[in-house]
Amino acid sequence: MTATNNHTPLPATILVIDIGGSKVKILATGETTPRTRQSGKRLIPTQLVAAVHELAEGWTYEAISIGYPGVVGGCGPRSEPGNLGSGWVGCNFAAAFGCPVTLPPFLDKPGSRLSTGRCQNPIHLRRHATQYCPVSPRVMLPKHSGRC
Repeated sequence: MTATNNHTPLPATILVIDIGGSKVKILATGETTPRTRQSGKRLIPTQLVAAVHELAEGWTYEAISIGYPGVVGGCGPRSEPGNLGSGWVGCNFAAAFGCPVTLPPFLDKPGSRLSTGRCQNPIHLRRHATQYCPVSPRVMLPKHSGRC
């Protein structure tokens, strides 16, 4: 891990999760092929966590960056997505995954930040992990409290 100017180490490996209405896609630092699983209107956070653990088997990562299809605030999802099940608002992803998690703001193209929070273009999933959505200690969700 590399230290930031406030001496907080940054993760060297990141797992990116792109939550879509029809698929969940994941890719980890150093991997070249995304892994996918169907999502849909019944997908709830606990099912996502279980699916990601299964999909990421054999991969190593120190932190997670989630592209979420809804409004994201400082403590995670602020709205329930219309294309998935319920329970996303208030979900503590860091506690559920057991590592630091960030839900970065919406990114349509490099440098563009909008009010909703997901990496819109899955083709850029690999870049999402390293360039567009870096995990930063300033935006990490705490590993305690919350539900999921």
